[in-house]
Amino acid sequence: GDAAMAGGGLNILPHKSWNVYNRANRERVLRDEENARREEREARNKRNRAESEWRMERLRSRRGGGGGDDADDDDDDGVQKREGRVELFPPPQGEGGSSGGR
Repeated sequence: GDAAMAGGGLNILPHKSWNVYNRANRERVLRDEENARREEREARNKRNRAESEWRMERLRSRRGGGGGDDADDDDDDGVQKREGRVELFPPPQGEGGSSGGR
């Protein structure tokens, strides 16, 4: 019956440190996974705070409160301001302002 299915020999698995069915090993895996999740969550929060702070500083400097020089109307990201509006896609050089191209 069942004795023949066991394959005989020694059952040494419970004595091995790498036994995945051992209660202590399962608890260690759960603890390590929880620690990894917590560290990932903290790292993500830290990145979000840093990015938010960077955006706030950038907005403050654009507003003029940060002491940034707003002498030129060309931003460093390629967006041009003309006549109080933002030109995301400025016309090519040499063409007029509003050419009804559509």
